Amino acid sequence: MEDYHDQQNWLNKGEEDEMEIFGYRKCTGYCIVTWVLYLLTLGILRLVFHWYPHWQLYFTHQRCALSQSEKVLIVDTYEKLFKSYFIKTVNTISIPEFGIQENNNSEYPVKTTKFIRIYLCDGTSKEVTELKVINVKKLMYVWKEGSDLAQLQHFRFEYHFIESGPLYFRQRIILECLLPGSRIQMIAHTFSTA
Repeated sequence: MEDYHDQQNWLNKGEEDEMEIFGYRKCTGYCIVTWVLYLLTLGILRLVFHWYPHWQLYFTHQRCALSQSEKVLIVDTYEKLFKSYFIKTVNTISIPEFGIQENNNSEYPVKTTKFIRIYLCDGTSKEVTELKVINVKKLMYVWKEGSDLAQLQHFRFEYHFIESGPLYFRQRIILECLLPGSRIQMIAHTFSTA
Protein backbone atom coordinates (compact mmCIF):
# COMPACT_ATOMS: atom_id res chain seq x y z
CA MET A 1 0.00 0.00 0.00
CA GLU A 2 1.42 3.35 -1.02
CA ASP A 3 1.83 6.22 1.40
CA TYR A 4 0.10 9.31 0.00
CA HIS A 5 0.86 11.54 2.99
CA ASP A 6 4.10 12.84 1.47
CA GLN A 7 2.63 13.64 -1.97
CA GLN A 8 2.02 17.28 -2.79
CA ASN A 9 -0.44 18.11 -5.56
CA TRP A 10 -1.32 21.64 -6.59
CA LEU A 11 -4.03 23.45 -8.49
CA ASN A 12 -2.82 26.54 -10.36
CA LYS A 13 0.81 26.02 -9.32
CA GLY A 14 2.76 29.26 -9.36
CA GLU A 15 -0.32 31.47 -9.80
CA GLU A 16 -1.97 33.86 -7.37
CA ASP A 17 -4.76 31.39 -6.57
CA GLU A 18 -2.45 28.40 -5.94
CA MET A 19 -4.12 25.68 -3.85
CA GLU A 20 -2.96 22.36 -2.45
CA ILE A 21 -5.17 19.34 -3.21
CA PHE A 22 -5.46 15.92 -1.56
CA GLY A 23 -7.51 12.89 -2.65
CA TYR A 24 -9.71 10.85 -0.27
CA ARG A 25 -11.98 7.83 -0.62
CA LYS A 26 -14.59 6.59 1.85
CA CYS A 27 -13.48 3.95 4.37
CA THR A 28 -16.27 1.81 5.85
CA GLY A 29 -14.33 1.08 9.04
CA TYR A 30 -13.69 4.76 9.70
CA CYS A 31 -17.37 5.54 9.07
CA ILE A 32 -18.55 2.90 11.56
CA VAL A 33 -16.20 4.22 14.26
CA THR A 34 -17.35 7.79 13.54
CA TRP A 35 -21.04 6.83 13.85
CA VAL A 36 -20.33 5.10 17.17
CA LEU A 37 -18.61 8.28 18.37
CA TYR A 38 -21.64 10.32 17.24
CA LEU A 39 -23.85 8.14 19.44
CA LEU A 40 -21.48 8.20 22.42
CA THR A 41 -21.16 11.99 22.33
CA LEU A 42 -24.92 12.45 21.80
CA GLY A 43 -24.33 14.27 18.52
CA ILE A 44 -21.86 16.83 19.84
CA LEU A 45 -19.10 15.41 17.62
CA ARG A 46 -21.37 15.86 14.60
CA LEU A 47 -21.89 19.49 15.59
CA VAL A 48 -18.12 19.98 15.75
CA PHE A 49 -17.82 18.39 12.31
CA HIS A 50 -20.41 20.86 11.03
CA TRP A 51 -18.06 23.70 12.01
CA TYR A 52 -14.93 21.90 10.79
CA PRO A 53 -15.97 19.73 7.82
CA HIS A 54 -12.38 18.81 6.95
CA TRP A 55 -12.17 17.02 10.34
CA GLN A 56 -15.15 14.90 9.29
CA LEU A 57 -13.32 14.05 6.08
CA TYR A 58 -10.29 12.91 8.12
CA PHE A 59 -12.54 10.73 10.33
CA THR A 60 -14.57 9.07 7.54
CA HIS A 61 -12.23 8.90 4.54
CA GLN A 62 -8.81 7.49 3.79
CA ARG A 63 -6.11 9.34 1.85
CA CYS A 64 -5.53 8.03 -1.69
CA ALA A 65 -4.21 9.06 -5.09
CA LEU A 66 -6.13 11.80 -6.88
CA SER A 67 -7.00 9.47 -9.74
CA GLN A 68 -8.82 7.12 -7.30
CA SER A 69 -10.44 9.77 -5.11
CA GLU A 70 -14.15 10.19 -4.39
CA LYS A 71 -13.65 13.50 -2.57
CA VAL A 72 -10.87 16.04 -2.59
CA LEU A 73 -9.65 18.38 0.13
CA ILE A 74 -8.44 21.70 -1.23
CA VAL A 75 -6.35 23.88 1.06
CA ASP A 76 -6.16 27.53 0.04
CA THR A 77 -3.51 29.47 1.96
CA TYR A 78 -3.92 33.23 1.70
CA GLU A 79 -0.55 35.00 1.97
CA LYS A 80 0.66 32.29 4.41
CA LEU A 81 -1.60 33.81 7.08
CA PHE A 82 -5.03 32.24 6.65
CA LYS A 83 -6.08 28.76 5.49
CA SER A 84 -9.42 27.89 3.92
CA TYR A 85 -10.50 24.28 3.49
CA PHE A 86 -12.83 23.17 0.70
CA ILE A 87 -14.20 19.64 0.39
CA LYS A 88 -15.43 18.80 -3.08
CA THR A 89 -16.99 15.64 -4.49
CA VAL A 90 -15.46 14.22 -7.66
CA ASN A 91 -18.24 14.08 -10.27
CA THR A 92 -18.31 11.91 -13.35
CA ILE A 93 -20.06 13.21 -16.46
CA SER A 94 -20.84 10.48 -18.96
CA ILE A 95 -23.07 10.07 -21.99
CA PRO A 96 -25.71 7.89 -20.27
CA GLU A 97 -26.15 10.60 -17.62
CA PHE A 98 -27.22 13.04 -20.32
CA GLY A 99 -30.36 10.95 -20.82
CA ILE A 100 -30.47 10.80 -24.60
CA GLN A 101 -33.85 9.34 -25.49
CA GLU A 102 -34.29 6.58 -28.02
CA ASN A 103 -36.71 7.12 -30.90
CA ASN A 104 -39.20 4.25 -31.15
CA ASN A 105 -40.27 5.27 -34.65
CA SER A 106 -38.45 2.90 -37.04
CA GLU A 107 -39.09 5.31 -39.94
CA TYR A 108 -36.82 7.96 -38.37
CA PRO A 109 -34.17 6.18 -36.31
CA VAL A 110 -32.09 8.26 -33.91
CA LYS A 111 -28.33 8.04 -34.30
CA THR A 112 -26.28 9.00 -31.30
CA THR A 113 -22.59 9.61 -30.92
CA LYS A 114 -20.81 7.56 -28.29
CA PHE A 115 -18.37 10.19 -27.11
CA ILE A 116 -18.08 13.70 -25.74
CA ARG A 117 -15.74 15.99 -27.64
CA ILE A 118 -13.97 18.51 -25.45
CA TYR A 119 -11.68 21.30 -26.56
CA LEU A 120 -8.82 22.05 -24.18
CA CYS A 121 -7.00 25.31 -23.58
CA ASP A 122 -3.88 24.15 -25.39
CA GLY A 123 -5.85 23.94 -28.65
CA THR A 124 -6.28 20.17 -28.71
CA SER A 125 -9.55 18.32 -28.72
CA LYS A 126 -10.26 14.98 -27.17
CA GLU A 127 -13.10 12.51 -27.52
CA VAL A 128 -13.98 10.82 -24.24
CA THR A 129 -16.84 8.69 -23.00
CA GLU A 130 -16.75 10.25 -19.55
CA LEU A 131 -15.15 13.12 -17.67
CA LYS A 132 -14.10 13.31 -14.03
CA VAL A 133 -14.54 16.87 -12.79
CA ILE A 134 -14.64 18.99 -9.65
CA ASN A 135 -16.00 22.50 -9.24
CA VAL A 136 -13.82 24.84 -7.19
CA LYS A 137 -14.52 28.56 -6.85
CA LYS A 138 -16.87 28.56 -9.89
CA LEU A 139 -14.27 26.84 -12.07
CA MET A 140 -14.50 23.29 -13.38
CA TYR A 141 -11.29 21.27 -13.27
CA VAL A 142 -11.12 18.26 -15.56
CA TRP A 143 -8.99 15.13 -15.33
CA LYS A 144 -7.29 13.97 -18.49
CA GLU A 145 -7.61 10.22 -19.03
CA GLY A 146 -4.98 8.30 -17.10
CA SER A 147 -3.57 11.30 -15.25
CA ASP A 148 -4.07 13.17 -12.04
CA LEU A 149 -5.80 16.50 -11.63
CA ALA A 150 -2.53 18.11 -10.57
CA GLN A 151 -1.29 17.81 -14.15
CA LEU A 152 -4.20 19.88 -15.42
CA GLN A 153 -3.20 23.22 -14.02
CA HIS A 154 -3.64 24.89 -17.44
CA PHE A 155 -7.01 23.27 -18.21
CA ARG A 156 -9.49 25.38 -16.27
CA PHE A 157 -13.11 25.42 -17.38
CA GLU A 158 -16.03 27.50 -16.22
CA TYR A 159 -19.35 25.68 -16.31
CA HIS A 160 -22.08 27.69 -18.07
CA PHE A 161 -25.24 25.67 -18.59
CA ILE A 162 -26.71 22.49 -19.96
CA GLU A 163 -29.21 22.96 -22.78
CA SER A 164 -31.62 20.26 -23.82
CA GLY A 165 -33.55 20.61 -27.07
CA PRO A 166 -36.47 18.19 -27.57
CA LEU A 167 -36.51 18.38 -31.39
CA TYR A 168 -33.26 16.54 -32.08
CA PHE A 169 -32.63 15.27 -28.53
CA ARG A 170 -29.55 17.41 -28.58
CA GLN A 171 -27.74 18.23 -25.37
CA ARG A 172 -24.75 20.46 -24.99
CA ILE A 173 -22.45 21.47 -22.22
CA ILE A 174 -20.95 24.88 -22.73
CA LEU A 175 -17.58 25.27 -21.12
CA GLU A 176 -15.68 28.49 -21.16
CA CYS A 177 -11.94 28.12 -21.22
CA LEU A 178 -10.15 30.78 -19.23
CA LEU A 179 -6.89 31.82 -20.85
CA PRO A 180 -4.69 34.68 -19.65
CA GLY A 181 -6.11 37.85 -21.18
CA SER A 182 -8.82 36.23 -23.28
CA ARG A 183 -11.99 34.17 -23.02
CA ILE A 184 -12.64 31.45 -25.59
CA GLN A 185 -15.89 29.54 -25.60
CA MET A 186 -15.45 25.78 -25.57
CA ILE A 187 -18.20 23.28 -26.37
CA ALA A 188 -18.48 19.65 -25.35
CA HIS A 189 -21.49 18.12 -27.05
CA THR A 190 -23.45 15.02 -27.87
CA PHE A 191 -25.89 14.97 -30.76
CA SER A 192 -28.77 12.80 -31.82
CA THR A 193 -29.93 13.35 -35.36
CA ALA A 194 -33.19 12.27 -36.91
